[in-house]
Amino acid sequence: MSSARTEVPYTAEDLDVLKPALIALVERQVTKWPGGIFKPKDKNNTVDRLRKVLGDPIYGFTKHNPENMSPMSPIPGSDDGSEKDKEPEFDVEYVKLLIQDSRTSAKTSQHVALFVLDTKGCGEGEWRADLKDLIAELQTSVAALQGSYKLATRDPDHPEYRTYFAKVTKDLPWDKVEPVPPCVIIPRHNCLDIFVEHVEEMLFQNTTPTPATFNSNDPAAKPLEVARHRTANAAGMTGGIDTDVEWLKEEIKTLPGYSDFNDNRHKVQQNVGVVASWKFVALVSKTYFGNASHSPSRNGKKKITKGSIHQAVGLRSTAFTQAEHAVRIIDRYGEGGSSPAQTVIDRIVLVVEKPEGAKGLYPFLIGWEKEHESNST
Repeated sequence: MSSARTEVPYTAEDLDVLKPALIALVERQVTKWPGGIFKPKDKNNTVDRLRKVLGDPIYGFTKHNPENMSPMSPIPGSDDGSEKDKEPEFDVEYVKLLIQDSRTSAKTSQHVALFVLDTKGCGEGEWRADLKDLIAELQTSVAALQGSYKLATRDPDHPEYRTYFAKVTKDLPWDKVEPVPPCVIIPRHNCLDIFVEHVEEMLFQNTTPTPATFNSNDPAAKPLEVARHRTANAAGMTGGIDTDVEWLKEEIKTLPGYSDFNDNRHKVQQNVGVVASWKFVALVSKTYFGNASHSPSRNGKKKITKGSIHQAVGLRSTAFTQAEHAVRIIDRYGEGGSSPAQTVIDRIVLVVEKPEGAKGLYPFLIGWEKEHESNST
């Protein structure tokens, strides 16, 4: 018997939603939009047109097949569905986060790539994602949150209520937070509300406990360890300290281009050198993002996030995101790209007495992309 398809076409019921949800469906597979360029604010993109394009098989828009995500589905080539001696496989979905920050009254949206954990307790077309991965992807994007805050989603059974899952403070940064609950159900349209609220820093939180009230060997005195163990159990993973970053630091040394990247990471380079560094970062991301981690504490049971990758290469999240974006532009407009442009090619090989570095080349590439995408429509 053949295995179920990973993707299936949308039904009329799937598309019976409001315009923001339809736009999220298009942006999930935006390259399939007629002409290849999709502008959400284009007045011609009415609800009727969005539904027509999404539902027309000729364009190839699809949704994730819930049957294929079932934890009971047998693995191809296995008689009993056993995962013994097999590398774990992870499906990736792009989710649109609608972020409402009550601290600044700002409303933003951001797409993140999340792994399909399973479909336990989910309705049709829904799936579960790891909230720790969600936080990592958000905080390594251009929409990263600053300061202290607490995060919440809508309660799936009572949308008028919120479910808080994480609190970030100066003493508990986002990459150390263990969300509770550890997982979230992603709606069938891959669009999730995230609420950001102010949190007061506790006074005297650094007061040292007395020996009479504190036992360092008591598991209850280590809430992070307790939370980490609870998270691992909920997601079907083994516990242990996260050593992905340290493991990756050693792994990337074996990739081509590492020596040049490492030698020039703190230098202002000519444009050719900048591009080489960007391409190395993109290579690391392409090689490891989404793969099973084989760090000692993971044993192939955890996925590598971009948060771990950008820390391993020694870049801030913004610089990491810019490197990936720049490479996508260069792969399109640079030499050998899908739409090579001589102006871009000349700028990349430009050599000047005082190099402009990434701070000069990146804005040029962004400007070029915006100008020529708008002219192509």
